[in-house]
Amino acid sequence: MEQTLRITQTLADPTRYAIYEYLLKTNKVVSVAEIAQAFKIHPNVARLHLSKLEDTGVIQSMVQKTGKGGRPGKVYKKVNEPIQISFPRRDSALLLQMALDALLSLDSSTINKHLIETGKKFGKSMVENERKKHTMNETELLFYQKLDIIQQVSTMIGSVQRVEEHDDKWIIVYSIYNCPYHESVKAYGEAICLMHTGFLEGMFQTLFSNVTFHQRQSMVSGCSNCIYHVIVTK
Repeated sequence: MEQTLRITQTLADPTRYAIYEYLLKTNKVVSVAEIAQAFKIHPNVARLHLSKLEDTGVIQSMVQKTGKGGRPGKVYKKVNEPIQISFPRRDSALLLQMALDALLSLDSSTINKHLIETGKKFGKSMVENERKKHTMNETELLFYQKLDIIQQVSTMIGSVQRVEEHDDKWIIVYSIYNCPYHESVKAYGEAICLMHTGFLEGMFQTLFSNVTFHQRQSMVSGCSNCIYHVIVTK
């Protein structure tokens, strides 16, 4: 509980939260000078914000050589483990482990199908709940309104998206840097990825009629992040 309070107090500051979100989305190491420039604040203020974020364990620092012969400088990056907060504390990871152990003990020929279908069910449900905030139904929503709904849900699970427009299609590059299932992936790998891919498919299929998925990178394969190309036909 003490750590939860420290995190919430630290991220309650709008600038500090924005800096943390910046590190999640860029997925790279940053210097005090870069943060100061990006947020138009004095370097001393940027250093203070970064130090407070590091003190709560949501980011970490390291010393990096500048390549210019000077003294090594301190840089910062996000931690690999997702930050989860709940009141009261709930051990959802244990519950997930129990559920997956039970599922993976069943007939292997049907497991993959169940994982994907379960993921789709929850992906569709989350998008539907977000869509209800709009007065229009999915057939009346414009493309970028649909993307906004997807983005709102994506933010909840630590994902970032960008859009490339082509003559006959849009390619939504969907990147996951702060995997919410990081610990479970270590133990269950492919099973978690199948269920998560199903989740993403359910999200997009709820709003778009012609969608295809291509996974370009996977953390299970040793990549630093997962990247999906979601192709939406116009």
